Amino acid sequence: MNKQVLIEKLNMTYSWIERMISQISEDEMTQSIVHGERTSKDILAHIAAWNWNGIEWIKSVGKGEKPLLPMEGHTLEERDSIFARLNEEIHKRDQNKHLKDVLEDYYQSWKTMMNLVETLKQEDFDRTIHLDWAANPIEGWNVVHWRVWHAENHGKHIEAWLETKS
Repeated sequence: MNKQVLIEKLNMTYSWIERMISQISEDEMTQSIVHGERTSKDILAHIAAWNWNGIEWIKSVGKGEKPLLPMEGHTLEERDSIFARLNEEIHKRDQNKHLKDVLEDYYQSWKTMMNLVETLKQEDFDRTIHLDWAANPIEGWNVVHWRVWHAENHGKHIEAWLETKS
């Protein structure tokens, strides 16, 4: 995938979530359940936490190294339990953070990621990466695009909740 297309996708996803956040009051962000047992604040903290992980993976891509993903050393069959455990750890760590801190962390994660992606070369995005647990190799752009996919996936929960408010 072309670097500029990835940057546009990141910008569009960030802007989409930003527009939704602007429609939610502070009380709603911390008290209204949006998905499962999670509030909008919880979802933003979750996205930010995985963005920070993703930033490390993207740095690896830029160095021509294989990213160290949570699945390394595990099988695809273990995927759901691994991510469920990690997501629960993230939630426990972040659930008592103040909204201001969550938002700051969320915004900073996007800014840092965008700045990092800007520094990469097209060859970084085109590089083939072989992951032990994956059936097929991926390309460097997939590692960046996972951040788009992840944010869109969780942003849809906020979007659906907002639609019920209208």
